[in-house]
Amino acid sequence: MRKKYKDLVFNSFKKGRLLYLLKQPFKLAGVKLSLSISKRLASPLVGTLIPTYRCNSNCPKCVKKDMYQTQEEASTDELKAIIKDLGKIGVSAIDFTGGEPLLREDIFELLSFASKQKVITHLNTNAYLLTKDTAEKIVNSGLDSVNISLDSIDRNKVKEMTGVEEAFDLIVTGIKNLIAVKQKKKAALEVNIVSVLSYANAVEVEALVSLAKDLGVDGISFNPLHKFPCPIRKNPYIESMLAAVDRIID
Repeated sequence: MRKKYKDLVFNSFKKGRLLYLLKQPFKLAGVKLSLSISKRLASPLVGTLIPTYRCNSNCPKCVKKDMYQTQEEASTDELKAIIKDLGKIGVSAIDFTGGEPLLREDIFELLSFASKQKVITHLNTNAYLLTKDTAEKIVNSGLDSVNISLDSIDRNKVKEMTGVEEAFDLIVTGIKNLIAVKQKKKAALEVNIVSVLSYANAVEVEALVSLAKDLGVDGISFNPLHKFPCPIRKNPYIESMLAAVDRIID
């Protein structure tokens, strides 16, 4: 994770965001002081944007699948206005998540618009729609960082975890497409895998790291499975989870 943010700082320097970079240490100090005195002295670090709750996965662990919008989604102009406001209040990053953001036909226009706010821009995706053409559009948008969800190296497990028959192959192909375009264009884009650890895949830490290396991504993050927004309760599989954490550290 530290390497990821070092790379993002370096990439921001290459993109000419010098004033942005100079402001960040003061911003972080302001956030820390805000927390200590319980009074806001700085703008939020990250503005999270959910352009759609629609998703082409049906993950049992996801709490958002019960929140899919029945009402009309915000228009392109409405979302651009929100992005502009996030830039005006001085967030350090704008994070696109969902649902699956790539289901929006205007997502590349929104990503490009966000990139022009001269802040770090980030996309979370399941990679099913990461064709070569889509990968090209993502790189051309000026996006800084992409997180791709992959929780197992076992095709059957990934199928169970996502509810999608060919999910594993779609994800791996999507990652390969994005890495290929990134390398071809020598783009300053961070590509990372995010794995949610549970009793079902806690033994796969080393295998997932190995796959991440083989695919040529910049990093892999492991997050513990917990019920959100409910309080975290004692996990009956805590021993296997703690063992997985020890292996990650090793």
